[in-house]
Amino acid sequence: MKLAFSTIFPPVLALVLFVTIGCTSHTFDTKNYEDSLYNLLVVPPPRGNVQDSSTSVLGQVIESAIGIGANVPAGAFADYGSLLHFQGKNQEAFNAWGKEVELHQESGKFINQLTSKYYTGSTSSTGLIKQNSNKNKSHSKRRSILIWPPFNKTKQSAAPAAFHATISDPLIKKGYYVFPIVTTKVFLKNLGLLEDQTMPSATLEKIQNQIGADAILTITITKWVESQPFMGLMGQEVKVGAYYQLLEVPSGKELWRVSSWTKVNEQTTSGAGGPIIAVEHDHRIPARALNKQVIQSFTWNPPGTSSTTPTAN
Repeated sequence: MKLAFSTIFPPVLALVLFVTIGCTSHTFDTKNYEDSLYNLLVVPPPRGNVQDSSTSVLGQVIESAIGIGANVPAGAFADYGSLLHFQGKNQEAFNAWGKEVELHQESGKFINQLTSKYYTGSTSSTGLIKQNSNKNKSHSKRRSILIWPPFNKTKQSAAPAAFHATISDPLIKKGYYVFPIVTTKVFLKNLGLLEDQTMPSATLEKIQNQIGADAILTITITKWVESQPFMGLMGQEVKVGAYYQLLEVPSGKELWRVSSWTKVNEQTTSGAGGPIIAVEHDHRIPARALNKQVIQSFTWNPPGTSSTTPTAN
């Protein structure tokens, strides 16, 4: 069965597609995708207007990427499918999930779990996922990583969503398959795996059996300190720190770990041609900076070994 373009996406204004194509150089619109992820992590689905607007934006981003021949990154189709499912658009959701497997075979086991959960007794779902998986037999399988929802040891309530929404991009750019952020968080919550701050062996076995991840990356946010007021402006500089750990699935062996921190200005500014004016705080800025800094030196050692990166000073 061939997935028709029109069956995956709802109608999108031609102007949106035209403008997006005209302003890109064959690259996926990572910014709008990240914006959607962040909004959904702050206000978890299914939840009204945030969900609806994120679904529309993500659909437009994916359609525009296809229109200009850009690669759709890991997780985008899966998250889009889940948002469609929450809206009751089951066939469109099913098609989007199938497209995730077609492009990223590492998602096969997880997507099959989703389709069997939401389409119990459907023979078409199994056939679609199997067919799409067969298209990737000639492709080498990448190592796959499940991002666990970050643990927060700070008083900044927005920190977990900020770190969670910005960690996928640097890992994907290094060649790993990263499971869809929003979809896996909802899935893990439904399994009752997010109630504790620990990760017992039973959890790792479930991750292997139901998601198929090769490893789990945990992030523990240890520091979030805003600078003191300066001329009436709060939070011009933020010091953030976090502990990262990669665990093999299902053994739980540590494959890599690092503790690091950075300082960054979290305020976006305006005032070109005149005085610089701080206009808003974006908690993703410090989180994104630290994630990028850490993943630049990320090394996945063979199973059975561990690697420790020195703590940054």
